[in-house]
Amino acid sequence: MFMPSPSSFRPDAKLLLTPDLLAAPSAADRTGLRADTLVETANGWRSAGELESGTLVPTYDGGLVPVRSVTHAAALPGGGRGLIHFPGGALDNCSDLWLMPGQRVLVCAAKAEALFDAAAVVLRADMLAGHRGIRRVPLHAAAKMVRLRFDREETIFANTGTMIRCGSVGGAQRSALYPELEPWQAVEMLCHIAAENEPHVPRRIAA
Repeated sequence: MFMPSPSSFRPDAKLLLTPDLLAAPSAADRTGLRADTLVETANGWRSAGELESGTLVPTYDGGLVPVRSVTHAAALPGGGRGLIHFPGGALDNCSDLWLMPGQRVLVCAAKAEALFDAAAVVLRADMLAGHRGIRRVPLHAAAKMVRLRFDREETIFANTGTMIRCGSVGGAQRSALYPELEPWQAVEMLCHIAAENEPHVPRRIAA
C-alpha cells in the first residue's frame, strides 16, 4: 500500500474557488466512481463495475449492507469536464483513484473534531484538489463510471482506504451525522492539516 508522504496544501483560488466548485452539484451525473475502482465487499475486493444490487458491502458505520442500486454511466470529454484524480496514498488509497467532481468523500481528522466538533466531515471530491497531489484532470475520452445507492446513506471503502459517501435509493434527506463542508471550510481544514502534517486515519465505528 502507498503511504501518504508529507506535502503541503496549496490552495489555488483558480482551482479551488471556481464558480463550478462553489455551486453545489445537483445533477446525478456529477457523482460516481470510475468502474475499475476496487470496492470492499463481503467476498473481497471487487471492481465497482462488477457490483450488482444485493451485493453485501462493509460500511464505515459498521455491518454488512446490501447495495440497492447500481447505475452505470459515462463521463464524456469536452466542455471543461474532468475527473478528480487521487494519486496512490493521497487519502489512504492503495492505488490511483478517479472520482466525479461532485462525489462526496468522508474525511476523518483530529482537525475536523477541533473545527467542526465532529469525528468526520463530508467533502466533495473537487474540494480536495490541491491536497496531497489530488487534482482535476481533463477527460480526453469517455470514462465508465458507477454510482452506488443504499437503503440509507452509507460510507464504503474504495481502493483500500478512501471512504466514499453513497446516497440512498429514495433520495432521502442526507444524514446529519457528518457535517457537509462548504468550500471555504474545506480550505481552512485542509490548510490546518497540511500545516500540522496530520495523517488521515480511517476508523470503523460499531453499529
